[in-house]
Amino acid sequence: MKEKAILSGKFSIYKIDNQKIIERFDLVKKNSRKINDINYLYFRMYTSVLASIRSREPIELEEFSFDDFNGIYFKTRNEPDWKPLIERMISSEKEPEKKGISDFTIENISVSYLMFYTYEGSIYAFTGGYGSTYIKNFIELYFGLYLVPKLVKKSNPVVKRILENSITGNRASIQFSNRDVTSFLTEENMGSIYKEMNIEIDSQLAKELGINFGETESVDKKITLGNKDSIVINRTLGIKELKRVVQKINKIEVRKDNFVLSYFIPVRKIGIKESDLTEELIRNHLMNKDFDSIAIVGDEYEKYYFNSSKFIVELSDGSILLESTEPITVKEVFDAVEKNLKFNLTKVRDVLKKATISTYDEANNESLFPIPLIKVIQGLIDYAGKTYYLFNGTWYIFNDKYVENLGKQFKELNKMIEPQVESLKVKFNLNLDKKMSEDPYNRLFIEDTNECLIYAHTTNMSNIEIADLIFWDEENLYLMHNKTKFDGAGVRDLTNQILTSSEFLQKMFMNDRVSFLNDYYAKLKRNSEISVSEEAFRELFDKKIHYIAGFIYNYRTNTRSTYGKYLIFDTNQKLSQRGYGLLAMNIYDE
Repeated sequence: MKEKAILSGKFSIYKIDNQKIIERFDLVKKNSRKINDINYLYFRMYTSVLASIRSREPIELEEFSFDDFNGIYFKTRNEPDWKPLIERMISSEKEPEKKGISDFTIENISVSYLMFYTYEGSIYAFTGGYGSTYIKNFIELYFGLYLVPKLVKKSNPVVKRILENSITGNRASIQFSNRDVTSFLTEENMGSIYKEMNIEIDSQLAKELGINFGETESVDKKITLGNKDSIVINRTLGIKELKRVVQKINKIEVRKDNFVLSYFIPVRKIGIKESDLTEELIRNHLMNKDFDSIAIVGDEYEKYYFNSSKFIVELSDGSILLESTEPITVKEVFDAVEKNLKFNLTKVRDVLKKATISTYDEANNESLFPIPLIKVIQGLIDYAGKTYYLFNGTWYIFNDKYVENLGKQFKELNKMIEPQVESLKVKFNLNLDKKMSEDPYNRLFIEDTNECLIYAHTTNMSNIEIADLIFWDEENLYLMHNKTKFDGAGVRDLTNQILTSSEFLQKMFMNDRVSFLNDYYAKLKRNSEISVSEEAFRELFDKKIHYIAGFIYNYRTNTRSTYGKYLIFDTNQKLSQRGYGLLAMNIYDE
């Protein structure tokens, strides 16, 4: 028999990260005996959340307890963003008869709640309204997502909607929905990290979650689960049923995963503390001014580098550390720290974690809202014999299960492209007999006499470099991008450039292909000798287009760089989907 409606509802279920409570209140130093006391951890978190709510001066606030659940109910007053616009409009002198409307109170009254339940050493939270904003510093990130491979199998047709992050290329996130549910076998993408998804589960899987269908409900009925930081069950649950669901979830958490959601595993899933890796980044990279393996990529690579005209880094006290009309680099941030502040461990740590970066477009609209610096960085570090990757503020490690398979695929790719690569090296004199960086290498071709080659380095369209060198044969057009060394940072930067160029070309070709190519031709001609006419130049892009990733040295089939191999293979897949090819080559043979 169902509980009364007043004791039922739909819930967003979060898990509190005990380690975050310990770190937030520095309990290891201040009260180490309490770090395993779940009731003490809950008390510290709860009182902090309650104080935060009270600081907003709610209209109404009430604490409550019911059947092992404790919670906070509160009302807050908020002014909508559009208030100034409407106030100006309704008080306009052009309509004097409406002046009295300006006395109307424009505000939103929001009703929210937070509720907590402790079980088997874990704290679970349930929220409504703005409740989740007050626990965001304590929750276990992607908790709902991590449950998915423990609950369903790879072949189960359950996937309804996915929002994913891409660890390569210029699109930080992609969202899509399926008309019919699919399985993870279908949706598998080695270059993606799932950020959010909706799945549909049947009565059998629902039972594993502690949800029982009633006698009048169809056996074919499905329940939608929203999986992100929380798990949202799209079904009204009674309090007793909610307790049963949480207890089932607690048991599901310790199951082994049925499959891997991504080639990259969050380090917290294998027992490594993110705080240790962040500290390693700070102490042995930032403090040593080793910035080569760290790059600011923004929320979206293309938007950050090419669609923004003003960049601002702001300190936690609201003062501006750095402002520029060019994309700000990690080196520039910490050069400014050294120049304007004290370059010490405390200050560097504070800037990385608490300073924010924002960008504005040419119309002075905010294109990247203030976001902590650590959340817009792509980086990699070697620590305790393994390589770890920082992406959007989260640390990952490459899944060992796929290392051997990736190595085989990388070798097969190189074996397939080797004859074409070696032929192009000879035909266009691409080899070097001495080591140099990419800029002097590119400049070697400024006065090249080959009539089928164009020097394109530094000739940008909308701030995007289409290629360093352009050359062609009867059937193919080659757009070559070059980097000095094949290593994690070099491959990351080069593949980002290639993927940005390819997406930009597609966009321009769909808009006004002829005008774009004419403009590009005119720009190229101002910077170098071109042996073909404007019309012949346009026709070059009717050929099969291949991007070339050129590395002056260190590119080899038996490389030990898992990240480098992954990026090349993933870029090849992405370019193939756009109808382009990829060739990779080593230019100087040591």
